[in-house]
Amino acid sequence: MANIKKQPDMSINVRGIGEKAETNSGGLVPNGKNKALVNSNKVTRQIAFNMEVMNLSETAKDSNDIGVLRSVFKAYLELCNQYSIVPNNMSAYASIGISLNTAKMWAAGKAGAEKKEFISWANTFLSMSTQTGILTGTISPSVGMFLQKNFDGLSDNPTQVAEETDLLGEKPSADDIIDRYSDLPDEE
Repeated sequence: MANIKKQPDMSINVRGIGEKAETNSGGLVPNGKNKALVNSNKVTRQIAFNMEVMNLSETAKDSNDIGVLRSVFKAYLELCNQYSIVPNNMSAYASIGISLNTAKMWAAGKAGAEKKEFISWANTFLSMSTQTGILTGTISPSVGMFLQKNFDGLSDNPTQVAEETDLLGEKPSADDIIDRYSDLPDEE
């Protein structure tokens, strides 16, 4: 008899701790009981990727060596390629052991010129990844716009044009009114 290895239960229960969620082979699908069905292969891959990212962060944590940070960032990009995950700001920051707030502080130059240059270099790559993802269809345009506004500093620039309009048209002078209506017969 063949030795069959049972797959671990990778179902995710959105509501109700202790209630087992049903599984299926396709993405996020409600099953009518306030639970979500999640493709276990995607979940497993994402969890494995996030665990690898957190392992990378231990290498870079509290590092002031820009060379180490660059090496860890490049290792992060290799992980993205290995797991077929689009590089993104939050996991990139996590891989080098910093938070979003720390990245913003570095970008503002509050941690020195070297870290400002490094985070600018990393953010440029991440911005390029977002734009490429939008153009190739890997990232939907609405998500891409959200990411670019929140991480890449892009913004809408609506312009308001104030035009004075008169709904009645041109206003005639008093003399024009008299001339126009002076030929009317008098009422009796």
